[in-house]
Amino acid sequence: MDKKKNILFITWDAGNTSYLENLYIPLFAEIQKKKGYQFHVIQFTWAEKDVIQLRKEKAQSLGIELKMVSFTNTILSKFKIILKSRHILKSFIKQNSINYVMPRSYIPGLICLCSNIQFPLIYDADGLAYLEKKETGKSFLQLQFIRFIEWAIIKKSNLILTRTEYAINWYKEQYKSLQHKKFKVVPNGTDARIFFFSSELRAGMRKNLGLSENQSLFIYIGSIGAKYGLNQTLDYFDQFNSCYPGSRLLILSHFLEEINNMIPGKLKTHIDLLHVPHNDVNAYLNAADAGFCLLHPTESMKAVHPVKINEYLLAGLPVITNKFFSDLNFLKTNLNSLILSIEPNSTTDWVQNAHDLINNSDRKAISEDAMKNISLKCASNVYFCALKSIKK
Repeated sequence: MDKKKNILFITWDAGNTSYLENLYIPLFAEIQKKKGYQFHVIQFTWAEKDVIQLRKEKAQSLGIELKMVSFTNTILSKFKIILKSRHILKSFIKQNSINYVMPRSYIPGLICLCSNIQFPLIYDADGLAYLEKKETGKSFLQLQFIRFIEWAIIKKSNLILTRTEYAINWYKEQYKSLQHKKFKVVPNGTDARIFFFSSELRAGMRKNLGLSENQSLFIYIGSIGAKYGLNQTLDYFDQFNSCYPGSRLLILSHFLEEINNMIPGKLKTHIDLLHVPHNDVNAYLNAADAGFCLLHPTESMKAVHPVKINEYLLAGLPVITNKFFSDLNFLKTNLNSLILSIEPNSTTDWVQNAHDLINNSDRKAISEDAMKNISLKCASNVYFCALKSIKK
C-alpha cells in the first residue's frame, strides 16, 4: 500500500477573508477521506486573534494541521516576515515530512522560491494575480515583479491549478513555452450539508422576515470591493423595485457600516443588512427568490469561480450575473434556467426576465443539479485526480 503523501498548503491573507476556513480546509478534509493524502496549512496573516483562533479550531476539528504566522499590516512587517519565512518553511517541512508544497498565488510562491523547495510544487493560481494588480493601478515595477515571480514558480511547478479554462489560455498566451498538461481546472466546492434547499426552511424563514407569499426578496452576500458589483446590484434592485414595489434586498456581509453608507436614501427602507455566521447563511438563501453576483467585467474576473454562485445554486436559488461572465464550465447542465445574464446598461428587459425567472424556477431541481457539479464532494474528486496526475 502506498504511503500517505503530506501536502503543505501555503497562503498569505488579510484578516477579513474567510475562504481558508470555509473553502480550503473543508476541501482538504474531504480529499483526506479518500486516503493517500494528508494536508497541512501555513497561513501568513494579519488577522485578529479571535479570527486566528476560529481558523485553528476549524482546522483541528477536520484533522488539518494549521500553523498561523501573524504580523502587522505594514510594509516593514511584511518584509521582515518574508525574510523569516525560509526558516519557518524549512522547519515545518522537516517536522511534518512534507512531500508536496502548494503555494496559493504569488507571495507564497515567492516564499517557496526563496526557500529553494526541492519537492514537487503545486501552484494554486486562483485568479490572475498579474492582471488583477494591473487593473488596480499597480506600478510598472510592481507588475514586473509579480510577473517574474509567477513565471519562476509556474516554470518550477509540477502541477498548476486554475478555476477556469480562460485562465489556462491566458497563461499559455503569456508564457508560450509552458506545457499544457501541467494545467488542471479545478472547481471551488461548497458543502452540500451546509447549503441546500428546503421548502420548510424557506417557509419558516420568510415568515420570520415578515415576507408575504408574492413579495420578491433578492439577496447579495460577500464583500464590497468594486469588482464585486455592489453598486450595480443596488441600481438593478432599484429598477426592479420601481416596477414591483414592496420588493426587498437582503445583504449579508462583514462590512455593514460601509454598505449602509453606499445605499441611496430612497432604498434604505427596502434593504436589510445583516452579518451572520457562515452556517446560518443558507436559511436566508432559502428565503430569497434570486441572488445577485454582478462581477465587475474585467479580464481578471474571467479567471474566478465565485463561491457565492455555488452557495446560491445549492440553496436552489437562481442567479443574476453579468453577460460577460461566460466561463461557467463548472456547471454542466440546465444553465438557461439557473442563470440570468444581464446585458450592460439594460433596464426594463432585465426586470421582466428576472420576474419570469423568479416565478418559473424549480428550486429543488436547481439544488439537485448543483449537487452533481459544485458540491464539496465533486470538487474533491477533481482535486484528487489532479493530484494523482503529478509527475515527480
